[in-house]
Amino acid sequence: MFDLRPLLLSNAINTAAMMAFVVIIGPLVRLLNLQEWHGGLLLSMAGVMLMLTSRSWGHCSELRGRKPILLIGVLGFAISYFALALFVNYALNTTSLSVLFIVVVLGLIRGVIGGFYAAIPTASGALIADHFPAEIRASKMAMLGAGSAIGMIFGPLIASFFVSISLAAPMYFAAVLPVISLLLLWRGLPVEEVKEVIAPPPVKLTDKRLRLALLGGITAMSCVVTAQITVGFFTLDVLKQTTQGAATLSAYAMTAVGITLVLIQTVMVKLPKVTAQTWLALGSFIAACSFLSAGFISEPIHLIMMYSVAALGLGLVFPAVQAIAANSVTEGEQGVAAGTLSACQGLGMIIAPLVATTIYTLSPSAPYLFCGVILLLLSVITISHKIKLRSERIS
Repeated sequence: MFDLRPLLLSNAINTAAMMAFVVIIGPLVRLLNLQEWHGGLLLSMAGVMLMLTSRSWGHCSELRGRKPILLIGVLGFAISYFALALFVNYALNTTSLSVLFIVVVLGLIRGVIGGFYAAIPTASGALIADHFPAEIRASKMAMLGAGSAIGMIFGPLIASFFVSISLAAPMYFAAVLPVISLLLLWRGLPVEEVKEVIAPPPVKLTDKRLRLALLGGITAMSCVVTAQITVGFFTLDVLKQTTQGAATLSAYAMTAVGITLVLIQTVMVKLPKVTAQTWLALGSFIAACSFLSAGFISEPIHLIMMYSVAALGLGLVFPAVQAIAANSVTEGEQGVAAGTLSACQGLGMIIAPLVATTIYTLSPSAPYLFCGVILLLLSVITISHKIKLRSERIS
């Protein structure tokens, strides 16, 4: 049986690194005299490269093997994150830099981070699809999600500790983590036999087999990124926190999200016979209800509760869409299918920050309400799709 532990632990470490930037983005934007939409643009740049490179990484993993692609992705992720830490530190301690220069350099670095990071979920999802049958893939994907959730617990907590030193300190902390992840994958994953690929995989972005999975992926990722980019501004403007208080409260909210994800995805692992479509419909409905409550938030505890319930729902959605995508294609298409899903999620990472920071100017709760509406629509579409499949089997 394939040992998932190195992959899960590595996934937790990489997620912890990614979450460090989320903790500081709101306060960083304000300290560098940037606008809210600049913060959205910085998150979008990672999404641009994630979208552009995911399918290529997936195809390369078919040609070269999953492990080499994972190692290359994590190595590039580590190097580019260290560059981000250096520049954040430089920008915070230099008053002569123009806003344009700061945004361009941060955007370029974030783009490189996204390009290398794209290899990690793509190859990881394909690796699980390679080694586990369709009927238990949703539960195995949930284990991968639980690994990410552990990173979401410890990443923000440790980053919030480093914030007391400086806003650049969490970035240096984050740059070290992928190096540890690289060593784990190098030592822990077995060397695999690469199968000969005669022709390019036929999976297309418009492949109707993947429509539900791609719709779920872009919707869920859009909502996650919206919640990440909005939390810092929301704590500053609505809950009237200080800059350090906003970073700390953002870290607490992300930690609550991580704890909830671990719990709910542990439940998914224990229920392997529940279909991925059921998890997708239920999870999107729960998350929708949570986001629609944003207008009632007036205390920090309310924010943490909203994020926790949203995480409960989205924690069901992400493994479900990965399993739906994997179960919809053949064995030789797994790498490109996983890359296609990652590319679609990358598109959500591009659109969501720009939309969220734009409608935030209308009302701080507007981005959350928008997420609630699109998640509710996703739940309805999934239920309709499930009913259609059931009727087709009967006929």
